[in-house]
Amino acid sequence: MAALAEIVTTWTPAPGKLFSLPETTAAISYPISCVVALAATALPTDIAPTVTAYAATISPVPAVDVLQLTPSASALTVSAKSLAGLFGFDFIDYREGDAITRIHSWGDLPDTADIVEFRPSRDASRDFTLRVTATLSDKRTVSATYSLQVLQEWSAGAEKLRSAVNARSNQTR
Repeated sequence: MAALAEIVTTWTPAPGKLFSLPETTAAISYPISCVVALAATALPTDIAPTVTAYAATISPVPAVDVLQLTPSASALTVSAKSLAGLFGFDFIDYREGDAITRIHSWGDLPDTADIVEFRPSRDASRDFTLRVTATLSDKRTVSATYSLQVLQEWSAGAEKLRSAVNARSNQTR
């Protein structure tokens, strides 16, 4: 079997920081693609392989399904309808009757609860590492690494809290 030709790859955008955006950002779409060319040392008879598929992994895996990684023949696209939801809260204390209960999930908050205290997440940002891999027509793979940063603005959590309080205050008891 003949040796594989030496190649060079060009990623668009260049590996590194893909984005640093506030959690209130809506409708993002970042296509990532790779172009393969023969290295200067290639023989005149060598043929440059082409990208046949893209795949990606993100770490840590986001706790909520906000970021979509969509491979196509021409690119891997990172998209989201909204970045809201990546930041939870530390806790909510609520009262039911004479009892105070602490919860750590919106789903655990009863419809009839009176919210006593809300403690938002203290994290200023969520940082992710995205590794994009392109499979080439000669079965080799090449990869690039990107950083994604979502900055907390606390307004998304405040709005969720406002909605929860308003829903409970409008109920007939």
